[in-house]
Amino acid sequence: MKEQPVTNYAEHPAVGQVIASFAALDPRDHAFSAGLIAPQGTWLRQGKILKGSAEARAALDDRPVNRATCHLVTNVRLELKDDDHVAGTYYLTAFQAITDSASTPPEPRLAAILECRDQLERAGDMWHITDKRSRRMMPPAIASAAR
Repeated sequence: MKEQPVTNYAEHPAVGQVIASFAALDPRDHAFSAGLIAPQGTWLRQGKILKGSAEARAALDDRPVNRATCHLVTNVRLELKDDDHVAGTYYLTAFQAITDSASTPPEPRLAAILECRDQLERAGDMWHITDKRSRRMMPPAIASAAR
């Protein structure tokens, strides 16, 4: 089967999985977010290859508890490899806020603008991420200097 771009993104369930992974990450539902990684899946995160959902969960659980995040997923593009395999490319804009005390409201700041590429595979009714990678599109230093 020749790779086909998917034009009706909103209706493809793989898009929901990509967005769900970040919707779970921000409120710190690490079990759900990591559970979307396939058992043999890989995630290139912060220069390290994580293998499977257990390594992904351990890395997410290591996130500082005083760090709040907001991940915005935009410009989603899908390529249908076959009925059970999809490649998704999207931009991810991540904001973070670090709080040092309960009385000081955290100041949100741009953490990164990334281009991400996920490979997804269907297993029954679920789509799992078999490979997750990203590259920095605009480092925060450049983004803040452009103001």
